[in-house]
Amino acid sequence: DREWPHIRAGQAWAAEHSAGPEEDDEAAHLCNTYPDAGPACLALRLEPQERIRWLEDALTATRNLADRHAEANHLGNLGDLYAQLGEPRRAIELYEQALAIDRELGDRTCEGEDLGSLGLAYVTLDEPHRAIEYLEQQLAISRELDDRRSQGTALGIPGLAHAGLSELNQAVEYYRQHLVIAR
Repeated sequence: DREWPHIRAGQAWAAEHSAGPEEDDEAAHLCNTYPDAGPACLALRLEPQERIRWLEDALTATRNLADRHAEANHLGNLGDLYAQLGEPRRAIELYEQALAIDRELGDRTCEGEDLGSLGLAYVTLDEPHRAIEYLEQQLAISRELDDRRSQGTALGIPGLAHAGLSELNQAVEYYRQHLVIAR
């Protein structure tokens, strides 16, 4: 609580000095790391619009630094915020940008996360067929990486999508597999 005004001032300083005519790489590095330094704290302290501003500042800074991995991370986090705000179409745009970068970098773990986020966004839009496309890809990647936690996540959401299509046998099969992993 005592440090919060200093944290906000530091982020504002870093954002101001990382863009513009007298761009400072060190300030850009700071601006880039602020949104990731304490996400739980930021979620409690910042209104979503201010968190979006911080992430947009970080996105600008990371593009100036040509840090593609951080750029994809910030795009995905922005997508998550827009999804939370009930703007799944905007979230999808951001997730697709993150997915393109993660594929370019060959980062299969982040690619799987992006695909899962896209699938969930399409579930929210009540477009289960599109959701299933992305979620099946996420599941394939999580199996390829032998990531049991991601496999469990990737199995739960398609169950919802199949249930929404009244494909109950398929939904139950996904839920059964999810339960095995959860146990």
